[in-house]
Amino acid sequence: MSSIDEIRPRAIAPGHYADSLEAESGEEVYDADFEALVLQMLVRLGENPDREGLHRTPLRVAKALDFLTSGYDMDAAEVVRNALFSEDCREMVVIKDIEFYSLCEHHMLPFFRGAHVAYLPAGKMIELSKVARVVDLLALAAFLSVALVLAILRLKKRLD
Repeated sequence: MSSIDEIRPRAIAPGHYADSLEAESGEEVYDADFEALVLQMLVRLGENPDREGLHRTPLRVAKALDFLTSGYDMDAAEVVRNALFSEDCREMVVIKDIEFYSLCEHHMLPFFRGAHVAYLPAGKMIELSKVARVVDLLALAAFLSVALVLAILRLKKRLD
């Protein structure tokens, strides 16, 4: 089986994505191969890709999916490393109602959810804003919502 890096070439530098999901110009090409796949999908759906409303859709879809999967190239542990501090706290820390969105890996459609994160500090606390940032970052990949929980648990083990 090929690695994800072999299967999924990047149109731009890892960890970065397009500044805008819109076409910069009428001739802009973001990821020619991906745009060709989207064009083929539109044709298979019975659409006319030359229709005014669909003219730059392959480009916009390529940029959007690149952003929605940019979490594959980011390391959540790096976000957290400089935000940990020692604290003798023995109570559970709970951060509620962290809104996030991701892609369902079964249907490749976006979903929106809210997350609650709770942890026992065990001598190390993390800045509250970084907890939400980690949830956002981990969600930028195709997931089942329950898999996001497992990704957060794996991150916690890496940091211990």
